[in-house]
Amino acid sequence: MRVKPILLYLASTALVALQQPAAANSGEKASESRVPRLSVPHEGTLQAEHNKQAWPEVIRYRPDEEVRIIIELHGPSAAEQAGLRASGAIGTRRDMRAFVARQQELGLRQQQMVAKLQQRKLIAGHSHRFTRAVNAISATARVDQLPAIAAMPEVRAVTRDRQVRAFQAGSPQQVRAPEVWAMRDSQDRAVKGQGTSIAIIDTGIDYTHEDLGGCLGSGCRVVGGYDFVNGDSDPMDDDFHGTMVAGVAAAVAPEAKLYAYKALDSYGFGSESDIIAAIEAALDPDGDPQTDDAVDVINLSLGGAGGNNSVVSVAANNAMRAGVVVVAAAGNDGPLLNSIGSPGSAEEIITVGAVDGAGNLADFSSRGMFGTSLDLSSNSIKPEILAPGVDITSTNLGGGLRTESGTSFAAPHVAGAAALLRQLHPELTSAEIKALLVNRASPVAGKMAEVGNGQLDAFAAASARFLVSPPTLYAGHFGQGAHSQRSLQVTIKNLSASVEFAVADGGTFPAGADLDLSTDQFDLEVGSSRAELVDLNVDHSQVPYHEPLEVAYDSTLEYLSGDERVRLPVAFHRAEVLKMRESEAPGEYWSYSAFLFNEGWSAREQLSNFESAEPVLHMAVRDEPINILFGTDVFADGEQYDVWHAFENRHVSDGELVVPARVRGAGIPPLQTESGETLLFMDQALELTYPDIPEFALHLNYSGDVPMKTLRNLSDNFHITYIGLAEEGNAHPQDRKLYTVKHGQQGMPEDLHFDLSNPGSVQLLIGNPIWNQEGYAIGHGLPMYEVALNWWTTPGELTHKSSLLTLHGHEEDITAWPAFLNLHVPLGEDWATETHSNDISIGRTVYRKLRRSDEDFTTPEVILERSSGIMLMGQGPIYFAGGLRNEEGDHRLLPSQIGNISSSWIMDSWGNGYRPESRYRALCLPGNNELSSGDFIPEYLFFADSQCTSVQVDFEYTTYLGEDEYTSSARVQLNNLDGAAAPRIAMLELLDDGVISHYARRNAKLYLSFESQLPLDSVTTEMALDGGDWLSLETTPEDGRYLTLLPEVSESSVVDLRIAATDDAGNSVQNTIRGAFVLGLDAATVVDTDNDGAVDSEDAQPFNPRFQQGSSSGVKFNSGTASDLEASPGEKDVVVQVFSLETDVESELNTLTLQASGSGDDGLEIVQAKLYLDKNSDGALNESDTMLASSEFEADDSELTFQVDLPGPLALKSGVSHFIVTYDFVQ
Repeated sequence: MRVKPILLYLASTALVALQQPAAANSGEKASESRVPRLSVPHEGTLQAEHNKQAWPEVIRYRPDEEVRIIIELHGPSAAEQAGLRASGAIGTRRDMRAFVARQQELGLRQQQMVAKLQQRKLIAGHSHRFTRAVNAISATARVDQLPAIAAMPEVRAVTRDRQVRAFQAGSPQQVRAPEVWAMRDSQDRAVKGQGTSIAIIDTGIDYTHEDLGGCLGSGCRVVGGYDFVNGDSDPMDDDFHGTMVAGVAAAVAPEAKLYAYKALDSYGFGSESDIIAAIEAALDPDGDPQTDDAVDVINLSLGGAGGNNSVVSVAANNAMRAGVVVVAAAGNDGPLLNSIGSPGSAEEIITVGAVDGAGNLADFSSRGMFGTSLDLSSNSIKPEILAPGVDITSTNLGGGLRTESGTSFAAPHVAGAAALLRQLHPELTSAEIKALLVNRASPVAGKMAEVGNGQLDAFAAASARFLVSPPTLYAGHFGQGAHSQRSLQVTIKNLSASVEFAVADGGTFPAGADLDLSTDQFDLEVGSSRAELVDLNVDHSQVPYHEPLEVAYDSTLEYLSGDERVRLPVAFHRAEVLKMRESEAPGEYWSYSAFLFNEGWSAREQLSNFESAEPVLHMAVRDEPINILFGTDVFADGEQYDVWHAFENRHVSDGELVVPARVRGAGIPPLQTESGETLLFMDQALELTYPDIPEFALHLNYSGDVPMKTLRNLSDNFHITYIGLAEEGNAHPQDRKLYTVKHGQQGMPEDLHFDLSNPGSVQLLIGNPIWNQEGYAIGHGLPMYEVALNWWTTPGELTHKSSLLTLHGHEEDITAWPAFLNLHVPLGEDWATETHSNDISIGRTVYRKLRRSDEDFTTPEVILERSSGIMLMGQGPIYFAGGLRNEEGDHRLLPSQIGNISSSWIMDSWGNGYRPESRYRALCLPGNNELSSGDFIPEYLFFADSQCTSVQVDFEYTTYLGEDEYTSSARVQLNNLDGAAAPRIAMLELLDDGVISHYARRNAKLYLSFESQLPLDSVTTEMALDGGDWLSLETTPEDGRYLTLLPEVSESSVVDLRIAATDDAGNSVQNTIRGAFVLGLDAATVVDTDNDGAVDSEDAQPFNPRFQQGSSSGVKFNSGTASDLEASPGEKDVVVQVFSLETDVESELNTLTLQASGSGDDGLEIVQAKLYLDKNSDGALNESDTMLASSEFEADDSELTFQVDLPGPLALKSGVSHFIVTYDFVQ
């Protein structure tokens, strides 16, 4: 008899995942969360002597990621080779011809180079070709192509096109510019900058501003420019910064022309390549190398990382050599030493710090001596000069004036003064203009690395009869094995009539250091120069190491002629220089870092090929035993080698430290589950300590699926503690599985492996209808208590569905190392409100929620400890958990966390903290006088003096139940006595039939826990049903908690809850929670908990949001081949259909409905149908196949419905699964 095949797939109606999973983890996005960060040590921990607070940025990229790069080519730029305008305002014809020839030669070579790169598909595109200031190309390329680019013979170096930023922050009178305006130049013109030009490389200039000429072009104040951000010829400002900078320069040099080069965007950020392009444009504004129209001055009120050898610094130095005076802001990272970045770190340019209106150094002004802690390529002192930078009023975008502070606004004072001097002295080189400005600065109190030679005095510089160059002398480091004498050359140039000069030692060096002069008196004819040698002698047996080492010894030489005096700053460091490198050239990319320490001292430094062409890290040390962690992060031959090399009790006299190249140490291999699945790292944190020196601690944090640094030669004298967070990579975005691992040990001789078998687990269900409508994101972090800092991976895109996180772990001892998983859930597009599940510890049988102790933030306190199960976030009663304490009149909201208000002052029954929309009002009693109020809740709310007998604080905050929002409230009353504290609700738990729940049906209870300084006098609980009258409920003590039994009601009602507690002194808290929960026998089914649009039985318990009922969307049915077939009575397991289901995510199959079709005879009665999993996908039934379900055949509609229960649904891997359907026939 012929039997109908099954050709039509109706639906797999239960538990099938529908969505493509998101990226493996939120740290996988390009350029996000891949930065290892070193914490600022907490109080009592050793800090580096130069006081830097963080390691410079080191970014890891995926091989297929496109990045912006600058390809530096071999050979000098046109300006370097020709020396254009190095000796005057207009170069000789020989200079110009050489410049043009070199520029044309480089242009042709670079055109050929770009073609070669594109032909080999090594770059995705290029944006600039540089020939004037540097010989380079900017381009976009995949990371995995960088080694091939770097290996090309034409290439000198490949560096990342890094981001730079603007430095934010009646000043012409302070620098005496009006007195210069009264002077006359050689053409009898007032010295106001006439005939000169200043290039403002910034966010653009609002050239429509009436104080800046009101127009753009020839005949205007702003004569030209270009927008490198948007690629057009309109350099209009869209921030404000460039307009302010231009206004300052124009105020000092009121007749100088301005060029506007927009290289920073509307947020004040830009790329190094655009900065270099702007410098090149300033060297040739009309783009015609046959004309000499280079600007006279360039102002750079911007900066990024890098020292004297960084590519932007090289471009700035070359522009100085080409005859343009380049002025850069020092930056606003003071008072940190060595905090001047590029281009302020460029040796030859003028770097400007800031003073206030009284001539005092501004705290924010970045300090030198260098742009990095030890820059052996630099022989100058930074900053060289200061100018007004505090509360500077200048032109504002859109008209009018604006007041700001920053070295950004100090630099254009010097740029304007340089333009005045260029008009007055067109014959001087750019280096000589710099010397005049620095020579004649007026003294400012402070160390040389802070103030340079003092504050700009434009009139003194314009009136100078001679100059001394270089304007600062730096002699380097003097150590035990170093030569005790260094010779420095000084050139004195006479700008006026023949005069006699005298030289004197300022005499402020310590005993054992002195300056020997070749002569102390000489004569100079007008216009002539004289070079003199100055010998610095240092007796290392008499001159001690400076404390700290990064601070230099400084003094001055004084050059006198008549009543005119020039101070020449001279400095040196007393320290040994430790040299660290690899045994071989490191390859295409390298970044070296080091942490040095011994008892009572530590220092750290970092250097990469972005800052230096020489792969050697130098650090200043003493001649004493030190411990060293030398980090080498190298990309060579397609492989990354990222290692910490450990050395103990090493002396600098042992020689340079050379570590083997291309090696790895012991590390943390990728985690694997018990089934063998490799997990993706989300976040990792490591603490490295040295117990013999308790003050030492190194903390690292990595976000994203990147390997931690490996550790080499780490002896048992070191102690390592590690915590990692990883997740299954193929998980559904609404059903993620996370694993936390933690371990500590002495030393690390081999890789650290983790056993993930039999972990404890807890599920966290996030979401409610309101959250899902607004959208929320999920971030994570692994903060370490000792560091007192929280690191968060930036939450990803908003989701509009509930999320289930299954958290696995095996932690038993929470005190071993206080570092725990934190989850951060901001709500809505603006993240105005947020929720936290902080400090989660997952053991094999229990989970704990923790918080930092109020008394000792390195100690965890347990908020709750429960058997593994499920936690909800966004559901259940949300109560006021805040407390109030009087601390000498300051009233502090508790609990706090690291000096900030904790998220735990609004909580739910699972220990999650909330920061909802909220407001407060504090009153002084008696009298009800308002002390403070607002919608921002700080840790210290207000101060109350002795006139207040007590204080009352009312709070309001938003809560929600289902799709409804409510306004809940709390009132705290506290006697105004120092040390008094009000009781607070530590935990509220709603139990439904013995289980903590967000609704109450039968056998419902409330448990309350309090923290109180004094014994509680009373605790009361009231409820109101559906907004009705308040009903008192009996509340009784039970085992340190308070128990309230809830009545059973047949029809479900929304419960408002009011809790009050008063201590023996009358201090009290009262919390009214509107829409706290639903009470009733059918309470579980009156709120759409799972947000599926239906109120049904699925709302009765926590659910898995990845599965949607009643839908087959996202599942592909492949029917296979089938036709009517012959069968006999009594025959069993007759294969009638072979088919497959294809899913794009891991799924589960619970119910499958099929329908028979065809032309067969229905005379044979079918006893049952069976569904098999075809394990070997051969289409034939055999012993290896698994029967999943059986079903009766519905003859009326020819339908088969299989209920899969193995027990439980069938787990399907993403991809194709094969099935077989068979019939058993009646005998």
